[in-house]
Amino acid sequence: VGESGDSSPVYTAALPRSVVVQPFVQGGAFSVVTTVAQGQTCVLEARTNLVLGGWTPVVTNTALANGPLTLTDVSASTNQGCFYRLRYQ
Repeated sequence: VGESGDSSPVYTAALPRSVVVQPFVQGGAFSVVTTVAQGQTCVLEARTNLVLGGWTPVVTNTALANGPLTLTDVSASTNQGCFYRLRYQ
């Protein structure tokens, strides 16, 4: 936490160097491609309500090399109306 000139707190967050997220739907499955570093683990999470309930892990992948990593929810066609997020570990 840093300080700004108007005495309001300034919050910063460390993010991976380059995060590129490209979501797409194909054949009833929802996929997202993200750029990660080797060994980084990403979790695709879903929920049907942004107010109630929690995030449910759909798939977890660990990158074997630097570059793109694809995470896919193959049951997306039966879970219409889902919200998705990526969590980096």
